[in-house]
Amino acid sequence: EKTPYFHKTNALLLAYEIDPTQAEGLCKQLPDDSLLLQMRAESAVQEGRWELALSYLKPIGNLTDRGYFLRGEALFGMGEYEKAADSYLQSGMPAYDRLEACYRELKDFERAYYYACLSR
Repeated sequence: EKTPYFHKTNALLLAYEIDPTQAEGLCKQLPDDSLLLQMRAESAVQEGRWELALSYLKPIGNLTDRGYFLRGEALFGMGEYEKAADSYLQSGMPAYDRLEACYRELKDFERAYYYACLSR
């Protein structure tokens, strides 16, 4: 648990190998690794590795505002502007410049202008 590469999934698999009857109970005591996954997603976004970032975010049950923003960044990088805009809106963060860029790419200039005005 104290190693930097500890994953709850790995611990669950190991617990099933040791004692399948107690595996679930043991893993409920372990810390949640969604923060670690989000940190790895952020690193992947900074490196421009969009698919990797999305794969880190996918198993997180309840994304934080930052998680939705990171998902938007990854989708934007992949050219999926509609999905990226949805993620930015779900983030609740003031990502007006990113929303403007999404809608500009989608040729929805009315919405692009709206978010451009909000960002100024």
